[in-house]
Amino acid sequence: NSGCVRPCASMFRPIFGQDAVGDKDRLYSEQECGAALMEYSTAQGLLKDAGCPVGPDSVVVLDMLLGKELFNKKEAEGPGTEMLLRLVLPRLVKKLQLHTKVRVERSVAAGGVQETILKRNLHPIRVQAEDRASRKFVTKVSGLEDFCIDPADFSSTLQRVFSTSAAVQRLPGKQETGMEIHIQGNVLKELVAMLRQDWGIPDKYIEVENKTK
Repeated sequence: NSGCVRPCASMFRPIFGQDAVGDKDRLYSEQECGAALMEYSTAQGLLKDAGCPVGPDSVVVLDMLLGKELFNKKEAEGPGTEMLLRLVLPRLVKKLQLHTKVRVERSVAAGGVQETILKRNLHPIRVQAEDRASRKFVTKVSGLEDFCIDPADFSSTLQRVFSTSAAVQRLPGKQETGMEIHIQGNVLKELVAMLRQDWGIPDKYIEVENKTK
């Protein structure tokens, strides 16, 4: 599974309190950002109706931090503006850099539970089969790194499981940094099944393209 998390930028540490000061590498979910914002609004006396329970529909009066850092100069909102907390939260979340926490549960033989943090959205694994000359086929797979799969090790596994040759090469394009495995033969269905069953990759994170005739 995966989930969006975000580190606390230094300017927003007062909102997140001692947790952010003591652990600058901590990552927060959107729910945790909302809880921190409510706690900060209460502690700073920003609630318009101080006697009512704080929640997403509570009205807050933006202070200097919220008013100046969450809104630009061309916008009407700023320090002193009254807003619902549920409208302030998306502004705060948007200001924090997106990270994706990935957790993959697989068999012990395939490495067991693996976790990683990506400083971007999660990209799916791409599996593609296509024709080559003389009625030969090649199957390509890329995007493994996002799911804690080392392409070189996986290539060796594929050679053993499918009794065929496989080679690892860099993806084409100057902006690409990932690796792609080329497997001799059409093993599209078998490879997809292997990723699902043995390597714990959900269907929604596997893009399949069959270009064979």
